[in-house]
Amino acid sequence: MPHALAYAIDGPTGRFSRTTIERREPGPTEVLFDVTHAGICHSDIHTARGEWGPATYPLVPGHELAGVVREVGAEVTKFSVGDRVGVGCFVDSCGTCDSCRAGEEQFCDGPGGTVWTYNATGRDGLPTAGGYSTCITVEQSYVCSIPDAIDLANAAPLLCAGITMYSPLKRWGAGPGKRVAIVGMGGLGHMGVQIAAAMGAEVAVISQTRSKEADGRRFGASEYHAISEPGTLRSLRKLGVEVELGRAVSDCTADSVAYGDATLATSTIIWAAGVRASPAAEWLGVPADRAGRLRVMPDLTVPGHPEIFAIGDTVTVDGPTGKPVPGIAPAAKQEGQHVAAIIKARLRGETGATPFRYRHQGSLAQIGKRRAVIDFGRIKLRGALAWWLWGIAHIYFLIGSRARLSVAINWLWIHARNQRSARLITQGEAAEISPGKDAGSDLRQT
Repeated sequence: MPHALAYAIDGPTGRFSRTTIERREPGPTEVLFDVTHAGICHSDIHTARGEWGPATYPLVPGHELAGVVREVGAEVTKFSVGDRVGVGCFVDSCGTCDSCRAGEEQFCDGPGGTVWTYNATGRDGLPTAGGYSTCITVEQSYVCSIPDAIDLANAAPLLCAGITMYSPLKRWGAGPGKRVAIVGMGGLGHMGVQIAAAMGAEVAVISQTRSKEADGRRFGASEYHAISEPGTLRSLRKLGVEVELGRAVSDCTADSVAYGDATLATSTIIWAAGVRASPAAEWLGVPADRAGRLRVMPDLTVPGHPEIFAIGDTVTVDGPTGKPVPGIAPAAKQEGQHVAAIIKARLRGETGATPFRYRHQGSLAQIGKRRAVIDFGRIKLRGALAWWLWGIAHIYFLIGSRARLSVAINWLWIHARNQRSARLITQGEAAEISPGKDAGSDLRQT
């Protein structure tokens, strides 16, 4: 039997370690392929920690697999040795129930049900093991071809985050003349922006902060809406977007979402409410806040470890007002600069540590074509003037004169000709909340 190197975890509080597992010889209609790339979905982490119900340990997760065919069964007709292929969240089903015959094997309710890529029981009666391994054997009907034009490293996450976004976009006819709202710019959201824009739709992304604006525009978004800023919710409602804040989601079913005392009927649910913080506090055995973020000292060192610094959304530290510094890119950049200065001082033999002080430099957000809001403390603007200032600031902070000139010309052309492009929207004032619709991640690491 083929052997594969793999990474497995032996329990919900364990650590991943290298091991060797056996793969079955490919049957008549099965494919054995070498896994060259595997994405890390946050559901892998949830399952490994036992947060999604009982898991079978040792567990080898991974359902974003890409690789090259090594061997095929005698009756395989869809693939040949050397083909570039991929596998997603499931690897088998009964093939005879109504769902399977309709091409919706993920809803299989026949004998054995849907066989998930890991943490399930395969046709050989053994627990399935996923893509954190060097090879896998799968029935040919559950393997997909990967075009030569797509790098295997980029193809792997398309088999989870990508299809999760593509499926509802395709089902509801996203394309020219349609408007699409993407909630969040996480692992799913950044896929959704690119796919919806490529399908020709006008795209709006609703996210928590403006820290991912540059990525959003690079992925195809032309407008950015920071809901936390004054007036943004009103502008969003004019665009037909309804936002519900202040009530936690308590349940999700196949046709509804329950939040607070309300229920929203829907057949498409995309969760973008964030993920658990990095377990750095657990690794180091130091205090953490309710979200799991490491509580650092005022100089950004880890308590009891003055030689270790921690920054970004892994940590929590109080700002000048006594409130935690926001986990956004500008704050992380300032933290990085602060740590660099301390390290340089230590190399010069200087002692002592200066507390980190976060400097909020203001907020700017575009909320529609030729509309924006600006909040610099005492200076607050909205409308066309704010939009022009927002554009100037955005171009100014781009890297390189060529990039500034290119973006400036592109924007002027789009707005002068009143062309449509993708739109990015990113929580807001409780005073502006009204009952409405909301869509609630996935995480890819490579």
